[in-house]
Amino acid sequence: MDDRLSKIKVGSYVKLKKGFDDTDFYRGVTAGATGWVIDSKVDDDGFPMIFIEWDELNIKWSGEVDKWAFESHFEILRDHEMNLNENEKYIAELRVASDAALAGDGFLLISVNKFGNARNMHGYLSEAFAADLEPSAMKAINQMILIIADCIKEGKDYINLIRGEDEDESGR
Repeated sequence: MDDRLSKIKVGSYVKLKKGFDDTDFYRGVTAGATGWVIDSKVDDDGFPMIFIEWDELNIKWSGEVDKWAFESHFEILRDHEMNLNENEKYIAELRVASDAALAGDGFLLISVNKFGNARNMHGYLSEAFAADLEPSAMKAINQMILIIADCIKEGKDYINLIRGEDEDESGR
């Protein structure tokens, strides 16, 4: 989408403005309901639209579906903009990760957002590697993914947890 038309960037965390919740367009949410912008476009009449992924924790799953909505119905709570220094650091970290992936037999890539829930995570397992995995290895990968998701859900630092730096007195 043309960024000049859009005020809300993909990845932003937004809330529904008061006055738009009493329309037939939003049947299951009230003003203040929050969600993530996961895509944007301009409709056929030239209005900026965003695809809203509702925050299920905020709306207690009301039956409202994720959908395209008018950008003007929402206000930004947290903008998803990377400054130049953050972007350069991010690219450098991706290079380190790709070097590590090249040194292995395969790789698993998981992307996350700074805010959100497990639905905002995306994973990719290299196909050539996955095709030759024994069932026990695939089970281990699935368990690791579940542990990572639990750590994110509970706000724990997964990296320090696997290094043993986040253990409590019981050794967990």
